[in-house]
Amino acid sequence: MNEPITHNEQFFSLFEQFKNEARPQTFNMNDRVLVVDLLNTFMRSFSASPAMNDDGDHCGGLTGTLYSMGSAIRQFNATRCIVVADGEEGSKRRRQLYPDYKKKSRMSHNLNRTYNFKNDEEEVRAMKLQLGRLVDYLRCLPIQFVAVNGVEADDAIAYIVNDILNESTCKITVMSSDRDFLQLVDDRVHVWSPTKKKLYTPKEVVEEYKVSPKNFLFYKILMGDSSDNIPGVDGCGKVTIPKYLQLLSDDAAHSVDKILKVSEEANAGKKKLKFYDNILQSKEKLALNEELMQLQNPYIVDHSKLEISKKVNGEITRLNKHEVHLMYIHDRLSGAMLNISEWLVSTFTVLNSFALQNKTK
Repeated sequence: MNEPITHNEQFFSLFEQFKNEARPQTFNMNDRVLVVDLLNTFMRSFSASPAMNDDGDHCGGLTGTLYSMGSAIRQFNATRCIVVADGEEGSKRRRQLYPDYKKKSRMSHNLNRTYNFKNDEEEVRAMKLQLGRLVDYLRCLPIQFVAVNGVEADDAIAYIVNDILNESTCKITVMSSDRDFLQLVDDRVHVWSPTKKKLYTPKEVVEEYKVSPKNFLFYKILMGDSSDNIPGVDGCGKVTIPKYLQLLSDDAAHSVDKILKVSEEANAGKKKLKFYDNILQSKEKLALNEELMQLQNPYIVDHSKLEISKKVNGEITRLNKHEVHLMYIHDRLSGAMLNISEWLVSTFTVLNSFALQNKTK
């Protein structure tokens, strides 16, 4: 017969339970990694934010990016933040494949019309000054900054996600409104679109596009990408692609050859659809678009891969509050960024705790 539990035993049992629940959780640095597409975030902020410093100069690109990045760090409880930018001549290889890559007429970046630059030259100058100053701030924060000559940010991010931080326990959120990253989405990698305020998991990708992440590349190949000046196939749009190529909703990845084969079979009879005919007449375009858009195996030379790995696996900069405050005062941002001290503490405390360990894992 079991002995009755005494009041003391009940007390100590509850005490141990409460103590365990109150004990702070321990995190691994790679538990929740936020990877920021810097230029995408900066251009969105520069265009959308009318913020001005105390002298009346536009500073929306600088402050908007810092606020947006900080908001994502807090929202996703990031244990690590990696900010990635295009390296010098990063687009060179793609321009060699397709000379018109990213070649388009310049559009005004001032979408909100709240701050009116005198001319295009003043706007471009402000953009360059703010982007350069932003990098100065980033180098004082407990994040890792990755920019490698000859490598575009898209490729660097894909390499970091696929090959460097590829442990099953490493959960990654890529922050960008660029839809190219949706081809990387799986149970471990999600994409946060700040413009849509939407987190893309495999489920959200299928619900919105009727295409699985594993086949999102071919959705983009057929659609093209106006932002990069890459034309798609005539008649292939967000309605017709999932309607006539239902195999793209499969969880298994398909190839361009498979799409061509399905198109041939669909038009094998007397009744032929222009949709499939356009695809069959665009074999070279499909091959080129795949080379330009695919991120599963980005083309990066070995020495650049080594440089990216060194930056990701290197030490994390410790938070330098003093230098941030000096720049903040010099840039006269008191009206554009309120409570800078509180913002630094609430945003970077966890990240800085890992930086203080002086090593990465």
